[in-house]
Amino acid sequence: YLWKAIGVLVEAGVPLLLVAVAALSWQATQWKRQVTVNRVVVSGTALIPSSGIERRLKRFMGRNLDEVRIDEVRRALVSEPYIGHMQIGKEMNGILRIRIEERRPAALLESEGRQLIIDTAGNLLPGKGVSERFRLVKVHGARPAGPVRAGGVRRLHDSDRALLFALLDAFDKSTYARMMVSEIHLTRDNQTWFAVAGSPMRFVVGNDGNFKE
Repeated sequence: YLWKAIGVLVEAGVPLLLVAVAALSWQATQWKRQVTVNRVVVSGTALIPSSGIERRLKRFMGRNLDEVRIDEVRRALVSEPYIGHMQIGKEMNGILRIRIEERRPAALLESEGRQLIIDTAGNLLPGKGVSERFRLVKVHGARPAGPVRAGGVRRLHDSDRALLFALLDAFDKSTYARMMVSEIHLTRDNQTWFAVAGSPMRFVVGNDGNFKE
C-alpha cells in the first residue's frame, strides 16, 4: 500500500511541478524586464582615466538590463587604446560589470617629435599621461606598420618589433642591464646600438648579432 500511495502522489505531483516551474519562469521573466542598470562597475584600470570610462558607459544607466547588449557595451569602449581585453557581464541586481585587462608599457618610441608607448605586444599607444609614470627605455628608428586598428592603435613593423624585443629580452636576463640602458637606436644599415645612463659610449650590436653576449 505504501508504494502504491507514493506512486499516486508522484503521478499527481509531476503535472503540478511542471505548472509551478512554468509559473515561476513566467514570473522571473516579468521581473527581469523591470530590472534596470543602476550601477556600472569597472575593474582592472590603472592607466586608463576612470572619467573617460564613466563617460562612455553613462548611456547605459537606467536602461533595461535585459535590453543592454554585450556587443553594444564593447563598442562603447573599443576606442580606448589601452584596453587589451575586456569581460562584460550583467548581474540580476542591476549591475553592469566590466573587467578590463590593460596593455602594459614596454618601451617609449620617440618619432617625429612625438612619444608613443610601445606595449608588450608591439602596439603603439599614446604616451601622454602614461610615459612619465614609468622608467622606459627610449627607442629611436623603429617603424610603425600596417593600418590603424581598433582604438586608433598601430603596431611596429614586424622586423623592428622582433629586433627590439630580442634586445629587451637580453637586457632583462642580465642583472641591472635593463635599468642601465637609456636608449636603443634601430638603424637600417645593420648598426643597431644602445647607450647607457651616464656614458657617452655607443654599444653597437648589429641586427643579426648575439645580443646576449
